[in-house]
Amino acid sequence: TYDNAAHISIASLPGMKERTISMFAFTKAYAMDGWRLGYIAADQSLIGPMMKITTNEVTHVNTFVQHGALAALTGDPAILQGMVDRDRERRDLVVSRLNQMPGVTCAPVEGTIYAFPDITATGLTSQDCADMLLAATGVVVEAGSFYGDAGEGHLRVCFGCADMDVLREAMDRMQRFFNDLQ
Repeated sequence: TYDNAAHISIASLPGMKERTISMFAFTKAYAMDGWRLGYIAADQSLIGPMMKITTNEVTHVNTFVQHGALAALTGDPAILQGMVDRDRERRDLVVSRLNQMPGVTCAPVEGTIYAFPDITATGLTSQDCADMLLAATGVVVEAGSFYGDAGEGHLRVCFGCADMDVLREAMDRMQRFFNDLQ
């Protein structure tokens, strides 16, 4: 999270702990993309039935992945804070630039490495906009419609994996694209 935003787990709310299954992955929190390692927290009454279903799906994690997860959990927290600081800088650039583009508004991002700008003012569907952006600029974004009806009219823009020069170039290309739509 950024700017002292607090993550509140639904399981921490009154009456929810015994009704909630929380799933966690090392993917985003520790930049272990593709390593496919995570864990769950749930009421003990739910663990047994879940294990019956998933035992053959979740065993035999590669040794290097296990060592990586151990290092993530026991390592110097300053490393993680450095990653968050870099992501905050990238977020600030992307959100600021998106809000300067005609027909685009983007709420501040409190956590994650993705912006979810609203492009409804352009009159384009999210899929059409994503396809046109890729064809015209070479910038890849994801259509918000992938996330259901509520995502329509939005794009998912990742800012967590590119360096600042690449992000600036992507924002410049997107700026030209949205300027040309006017």
